[in-house]
Amino acid sequence: MVAGLHIDLPGIQTEIFSDGITILFGPSASGKTTLLRTLAGLLRPPKGVIKYDGLTWLDADAGIFTEPQKRNIGFVFQDTALFPHLSVESNITYGLFRKNKQERKALAGRLLSRFGIEHLRDKKATKISGGEMQKVAFARALAPSPAVMLLDEPFSSLDILVRKKMRKELRNQFAGLNIPVIFVTHDREEAKFLGKYIIVLHERKLVQQGLIDDVLANPSIPELSEKICTCEQ
Repeated sequence: MVAGLHIDLPGIQTEIFSDGITILFGPSASGKTTLLRTLAGLLRPPKGVIKYDGLTWLDADAGIFTEPQKRNIGFVFQDTALFPHLSVESNITYGLFRKNKQERKALAGRLLSRFGIEHLRDKKATKISGGEMQKVAFARALAPSPAVMLLDEPFSSLDILVRKKMRKELRNQFAGLNIPVIFVTHDREEAKFLGKYIIVLHERKLVQQGLIDDVLANPSIPELSEKICTCEQ
């Protein structure tokens, strides 16, 4: 077991493993999205260190800061953030400027097939369902072969039946990626279904971490656990 992502930020010191999904758990305003955006390089904190596979992405004291586009991170947002004027295929290959047209088309074909959405290739993003949009967002995030995958409550806008279906889809598609994957959720059922590890945040501080079954069965702060584990059931 190798820790691919080292995080040493004020109140949050941890390693993210690459052999299973890590759930990022906590009540609203606990700092979950802020942490993801910091890892992605969208925020630059005044203190802290972030390293991936021996590379330093952030060392505030040393003045080191790697730009987002150089971190090779896949990021799936709550609202998918697809480009409405582009086709599904163009959304998936957007930003892959180093590949030629034939390479982009071949890569899109493999990802469309992987997610079972080949029939949507030429459709505009506004003409497909919420679940289909989420599949396109996953495919786009995987297209550049990311070093780290970040998912910020990607199922929050879906109804419960589609949400459960997409959980299975994500677990199947992300199995064996062998990269650090961080998934934000408020949902205890979703966390247990998807996660191997869990990090619990409260008031922007890490209060517990470990294997998900161990942490949820033995919370260090029972009141906090009850509060966050009963959300969005």
